[in-house]
Order: sequence, then structure tokens, then C-alpha cells
Amino acid sequence: MDNQQERLQDRPLAVDISWLAGVWEADGSFGLQDNTVRVKKMGRGYTQYAPSCQFTNTDPDIILAVIDVLKRLQIGYYQIWRVNRGYGSQKLKGQIAVAGIKRDYRFLEYLIPYLRGIKRQRAELIFEFCKERLSKPKGSKYSQKEISIYEKLKSFNDNVENRLNLVKSSETNMPNTDFVIDEGTKEAINKGLNHFLDYKKSEDRVRTT
Repeated sequence: MDNQQERLQDRPLAVDISWLAGVWEADGSFGLQDNTVRVKKMGRGYTQYAPSCQFTNTDPDIILAVIDVLKRLQIGYYQIWRVNRGYGSQKLKGQIAVAGIKRDYRFLEYLIPYLRGIKRQRAELIFEFCKERLSKPKGSKYSQKEISIYEKLKSFNDNVENRLNLVKSSETNMPNTDFVIDEGTKEAINKGLNHFLDYKKSEDRVRTT
């Protein structure tokens, strides 16, 4: 076991980062939230933009592997574990969040070169926002460039949603097509269906006994 741990620590860091980029692209997200902060004494509020990179998975081994890579990169993170209850089952779900300007800047600097899908565009915008923010004194007002980046992310979300709706509508508007199934395929389908029904009957008998 000790030898295995040593081999894991000795593997090239680039391998870990490329793997992390892949799983984060599949089950993670890159976001920039606008939070309105209320100041009672002043009687008004102001907007605060908060970047956050989040990852969710129901496989504890995957979550622990992600944490291992973050530790190797020396990037801080938050972790939350929940139990999802539904459909008669209880499944453990882990969530990891890399939040904060400095953390997200370092994290995305590692990850972006390995991202390949549409989420790379979001990650690049958030990285640019963090870079711009870090170039100014703490507490500085948001520049037009920073607000513009947020607006681009917002419009990017709308464009993705419109594209998804377009795909869904095109699927529902597809003309009906008659499929010709040969006798051999029909027989295989019937055998499979009968096997499934027999299994359900036996399962119901076990529950009632």
C-alpha cells in the first residue's frame, strides 16, 4: 500500500491536471455570481461579483481523487457531502467548490490549457475577470471591463439555453418514421421482454414473503 501511494505521488502533475480538467468539464461548472449586498446604514446596496468553480459527483472515490489533485496543486477548496433521497434509494453526493478571486485565478490557470469543450469559453472569461480584479487594490470599484465580462457570461448562458431549446424543438418536430424490423430482431426483443417480466415477478414474490 505504501509503495502504491509513493507511485501516485511520483506521477507527473500534468497527468493529474489533464484528468482533473476532463472530469470537471463533465461534472463541474464555472460561474460568476452577482450578489446584492445590503447596507442598512446607507439605506442602499451594491453588487458584488463572486467567481466560483464547482464540481459534483456521486462517486466518493472520484471526489477524493479531485481533492488529492487540488492538494497537489496547493489550491484551497470547500467540500460538502449530502445524501440524496429519492426513488427508494439513498445516494451519497459530494460537492467541491473552489471560490475566491485568487484561488480561481490559480485554479483556472492550471485547467484552461486542458479544457476542450464549450466550458472553456466560460473558464477563460472568469479567468480574465479574476486577472483584472487582482490588478487593482482590494475594494476597488468594478471597472467597465469587469462588468462587460459579466455581461458576456450572462449572454453566453442565454445563447447556450437557446441552442438547447432549438435542439429540443427540432427533436420533437421530427417526422414519424416507420422502421422495418425483421423476424429475428422481433424474436430477440420478445425474449428479452419475457425475461424482464419473469424477473419482476420473482422480485415481487420475494418482497411479499
